[in-house]
Amino acid sequence: MKRLYDETSSDSDLEELIDVGIEEHYGPVTRSTSPITTSHILARKKRRGVIEKRRRDRINNSLSELRRLVPSAFEKQGSSKLEKAEILQMTVDHLKLLHATGGKGKIEMAILILTC
Repeated sequence: MKRLYDETSSDSDLEELIDVGIEEHYGPVTRSTSPITTSHILARKKRRGVIEKRRRDRINNSLSELRRLVPSAFEKQGSSKLEKAEILQMTVDHLKLLHATGGKGKIEMAILILTC
């Protein structure tokens, strides 16, 4: 089998046929050397599910810890179930308060206000 080879030079355009061999001698084109079976796919999906469950558990454990550590969330905890977004918002508000007061908590700030 011959394929057209185009070699362009600065003086002139030359075209010539180059012998690239017989196509029958070429190997088959494959995507992968290792076959993927249904059991491999199911095992991968199961692993992903386990990993995702661990991630959700870590998030929920951290949210529970924030609920316990943030005073406004801890106070509101008994009245109703807090949504995750509420816990995060209360945490942000509490951190802003701590930052504004130079790291002093609500109780210390209240004492400072009363003693002044």
